[in-house]
Amino acid sequence: IKTYSDIALAKYEDSLTTAQALDKAVDALLAKPSVETLTAAREAWKASRVPYQQTEVYRFGNAIVDDWEGKVNAWPLDEGLIDYVAENYGTELDANALYTAN
Repeated sequence: IKTYSDIALAKYEDSLTTAQALDKAVDALLAKPSVETLTAAREAWKASRVPYQQTEVYRFGNAIVDDWEGKVNAWPLDEGLIDYVAENYGTELDANALYTAN
């Protein structure tokens, strides 16, 4: 049990550290929007995903997290609203009538 709890603690600490780095990167982007700060924010988001995903195993249906978790783990857009996809991407999707709008 101690080993598992140590592993969980390390994952949560990594999640916190990378989330704090993401917060700083977003603050920098908002303060001075540029290609560089946007790239840094994107990279910080990607880096924060790894430890966050590793902690999901410990959630066990946490309603507080479940309320906002979809905003973190789902793209905030409808794929039918993307302005371009490759012509060979697909032909149909019942859940989205605009799937092939391209």
